[in-house]
Amino acid sequence: MSEKIKMSVSALYLALTRKETPLWIKIVAVGTVIYVLSPFDAIPDFPFLGYLDDITLLSLVIFILNKGIPSDILQHCREEVERRMKNTVDEVSQKAEENIIDGKFKEKK
Repeated sequence: MSEKIKMSVSALYLALTRKETPLWIKIVAVGTVIYVLSPFDAIPDFPFLGYLDDITLLSLVIFILNKGIPSDILQHCREEVERRMKNTVDEVSQKAEENIIDGKFKEKK
């Protein structure tokens, strides 16, 4: 489940960096980040109850981003994230194979 969330957040981030994404979507995203990180809240941060406004706002904004970003851009960004993740795994595997000989790590000189 957390892998899917990471991929979705990464795809949304990539979509927000594209020029084809509507400006109002970018403004909503930046405004939300500012609100969530700011020390001012609609509901003071009491245990559990205080985070209700942040959770509600984040849920609403994720819904808005998923509906407001054109589906072709979002799909392209999801594919880009998958490609980048696969490349990263492949690179790490290659480095590991280069540094292991007979089950032991190769010492660097």
